[in-house]
Amino acid sequence: MTFKTIRFFLLALMIFAATTSFATQIETSETPATPAQPVLEDFFPEGLLDADKQYVDPAALENKVFALYFSASWCRGCAAFSPTLVKIRNANSERFEVVLVGFDNSADDMYNYMKRYAMLWPAVDWESPVRLALKERFSVSEIPALIVVAPDGRIITTDGYKQILNVGEEVLQTWLQSVQAPAGD
Repeated sequence: MTFKTIRFFLLALMIFAATTSFATQIETSETPATPAQPVLEDFFPEGLLDADKQYVDPAALENKVFALYFSASWCRGCAAFSPTLVKIRNANSERFEVVLVGFDNSADDMYNYMKRYAMLWPAVDWESPVRLALKERFSVSEIPALIVVAPDGRIITTDGYKQILNVGEEVLQTWLQSVQAPAGD
């Protein structure tokens, strides 16, 4: 066997294992389904802001899979991952949205980070208690972290960052398909 063949088989095995793990996570989710608007109000009761600190109505996320992106400008892993996430989000913005949950040292640092990486998605206000509540709710202890949420509030995965690193942009299709599958499948 050539090195390329071995590498191909290892990659295929990794993708299969990751996909199987994702499907199990999706199938075992116990978060109850609820209408979209109460879900968005639950996650973002104070609304959202863009990089220019302008209000963004959470209703803009209605019927979309969204990801809570726990990140900061000072984090090297975040700086390496952010361009990839920007590309994925921008190519799929009609069905997928990202919401930044900033870990920067100040509001200005967070909004400058959003501008520097051309993050066209909204953020939880840095000064809002919701930002820290989301960190606690999902037990985020290291960044970057990406929590992927279905429109009904069901958690698709708490490991979106590693899934994108391991599988690439294709994992987004798995997330989107998980919300299109009829209940009980």
